[in-house]
Amino acid sequence: MNKNISIIINGKSVEALVEPRTSLADFLRDKQRLTGTKLACEHGVCGACTVLINGAPGRACITFAATLDGAKIQTIEGFENDDVMEVVRNAFHTEHGLQCGFCTAGMLITARDIVTRFPNADEQTIRTELSGNLCRCTGYMGIVKAVQKVLEEMPAKERVRNPVIPKNPTQTFPFKTFQPKSSTQTNTSSKRMTAKRVSEKDVDGWIRLTDRFIVARNRDETWRLFSDFARMASCMPGASLTKADGDQLEGQVRIAFGPIRASFKGNATVQRDDKNYEGVIAGGGNDSSSGSRAKGQVTYQLLGGNSGENTIVNLTLEFQLQGALAQFSRVGLIQEFSARLISSFAKNLSDEIEGRRKENGDKTELRVSGLVWSVLAARLKALWLKISGIGSSNRSRS
Repeated sequence: MNKNISIIINGKSVEALVEPRTSLADFLRDKQRLTGTKLACEHGVCGACTVLINGAPGRACITFAATLDGAKIQTIEGFENDDVMEVVRNAFHTEHGLQCGFCTAGMLITARDIVTRFPNADEQTIRTELSGNLCRCTGYMGIVKAVQKVLEEMPAKERVRNPVIPKNPTQTFPFKTFQPKSSTQTNTSSKRMTAKRVSEKDVDGWIRLTDRFIVARNRDETWRLFSDFARMASCMPGASLTKADGDQLEGQVRIAFGPIRASFKGNATVQRDDKNYEGVIAGGGNDSSSGSRAKGQVTYQLLGGNSGENTIVNLTLEFQLQGALAQFSRVGLIQEFSARLISSFAKNLSDEIEGRRKENGDKTELRVSGLVWSVLAARLKALWLKISGIGSSNRSRS
């Protein structure tokens, strides 16, 4: 069912009737004749279609126009009177940051985003931030130099709008004070887990997800499973532990995300507090094929249930992506993907400790690639219900 939307494009109000499957890129190019937004991969990977969606860079090729009612869109044509973009354009010209020009519109918008978020940025930071925009011509040297030129010549107070606060690197991973909310649940079955999940993205680029679930075993028995890192790793889709030496772990995580496949190999350090039933696993890894890097931290705490026969598990996942996969964390899909991953881990963990996983085998293990489709299916279903009005009509009848 088609939907009427009202959006602001380059400062002008636009009302239109769009099909549910129409992408923002097609809408801009075919309906609004704003052809500066280019289409290339149409998978959200190359960055040629990058535009600003409510002030943040987004992929127009994988964003449905029907979901943007009330949004503010700015395409490359909308920066004519933008002081920062003028300096960026001149720097690209001076430093030979373009050749064929096909990637230039998206590259300029991303470059402007960098200089408006970072008061200062070294070459490594610039390359990391540009990693979601592909260029087949320049070799990136001219593009990087153009961004450096803007950072050096334009005062930060004239260009920085949303500054990034870098996360201070640490050599150790101390326990964080945890303030759990009181639970009044009486159900001891892990089949009905509490879904108190929170997802947020900090200004420093770290994504944080929290989840809580119940295991129908006492806390000591559950804690013993959390001490067996090989069994824990087997509960995480795509993860495997290759070496465990005291508090030092080595392993890998295989991920299939859209057209990108990655296999992160890395190390992690474990800290445990047996007295308080708390633990932290922190580390990082690299994927040589995509050039992506990831670092993260998992914090877990086990609380005794009301009856003493079950255990409440509080789980927090914090991570940061760099490289080719970093682009997905800008549009929210990776948050949903990671949330589904945590939910699958929680179910597998409950089945493992209760002995059901050995009986069911592969039925309780989800492949990582399947999680992507479940996220997309859930999004499409929610979009269809929203457009068709089924959700609102059901609420009105109730």
